[in-house]
Amino acid sequence: MNRLTLWIGLLLLACLLPCATAEAQDDGERAREYFEQGGRDSDQERWGEAVEYFRRSWALRERPSTAFNLAVALLRLGRPSEALESLDDYLRVSEPEAEAEAERRAEARRLLETALAAIAHVTLSVEPTMASVRVDGQLVGGGGTVRELRLDPGEHTITVEAEGWEPHTFELSVLDGERARRTIALERQTEPTGPARVRVTATPATAQIWVDGAEMGHGSYVDELEPGRHSIEVRADGYVTFRRTLELGPGERRDLQAALQRSALPLAEDPVFWIVTAAIAAVVGAGVALGVALG
Repeated sequence: MNRLTLWIGLLLLACLLPCATAEAQDDGERAREYFEQGGRDSDQERWGEAVEYFRRSWALRERPSTAFNLAVALLRLGRPSEALESLDDYLRVSEPEAEAEAERRAEARRLLETALAAIAHVTLSVEPTMASVRVDGQLVGGGGTVRELRLDPGEHTITVEAEGWEPHTFELSVLDGERARRTIALERQTEPTGPARVRVTATPATAQIWVDGAEMGHGSYVDELEPGRHSIEVRADGYVTFRRTLELGPGERRDLQAALQRSALPLAEDPVFWIVTAAIAAVVGAGVALGVALG
């Protein structure tokens, strides 16, 4: 019995290893193609397209050259905070001892200084202290009265909000390396009246958002709804549908995060099922042949 178990394990390993190797080779080839396309876009100064291709290449293979080129493209787009992350990635995966990397590592450090100098610093004083802060829709971590924001140069939308307080949203334009201060004091809400406000954020961004049986868009949805019961559905091919029923009161604000889970393939459509089935069939055939030979 132990010998048969060993045979099964070896056959399964023999079937699965070529699949894993082929998949790794495919990923490496696609990573190279994305990198080369990003290089062509960079040569033509199509920096937005270059960033997208370099990101795709990096997701498949974490190569130093990809992180470095991604950082350069992000800097050319005026996004130094993201460039800092890519430069950190480059310094992490490149080899400090490699002579071929010495010049590029030195250039990466110079780019780090450039990115740091370009980032604007905004000191935001908020009241009440438990208020949350969003920059361009993204929640900024931290708490307390003083919040330190690091922003890319350009226009930003900042929202300060807290339960029981009227939210405050304002536009802020910052320059390279600018330092600014803002004070935001929220006002307490009166007895809630009027329509409710619902924000739905879906992952993946291509997911369809349905409200009360009507399709309302993809990825995100913000609107006012009448108080009462409302149904929310988020759908995407290959994912389990997200369903939620909301009971909304007058003036209520609700933030709903819908992160969809991938749906499992039916057994008959799962490639692993057929690999294992073929391996078991091979084992059974080998066992029969071995039994005849031993007999």
